[in-house]
Amino acid sequence: MTVINPRLVIISGEGVQAGRWRFDPMMKAIESSVFPDLNAEIIFANGAPRRCPVARGAACVVLGELFSTPTQPSLVPQG
Repeated sequence: MTVINPRLVIISGEGVQAGRWRFDPMMKAIESSVFPDLNAEIIFANGAPRRCPVARGAACVVLGELFSTPTQPSLVPQG
């Protein structure tokens, strides 16, 4: 968070159902490791688990390709 400095962080997945049991320790860890000025500007949102893991996985492959370095081998077959 210190490097990327996001304005919005969406917490999603199966762990969201744990509620405060999961969020309270996470927020304490963030408060202790992120610069206070940056932490004050970040908005945390609770994203409900989605039923489309295939689409999410496909999106991860696309983002991985988008942000890969030229020296990193491609995950997508060429040709």
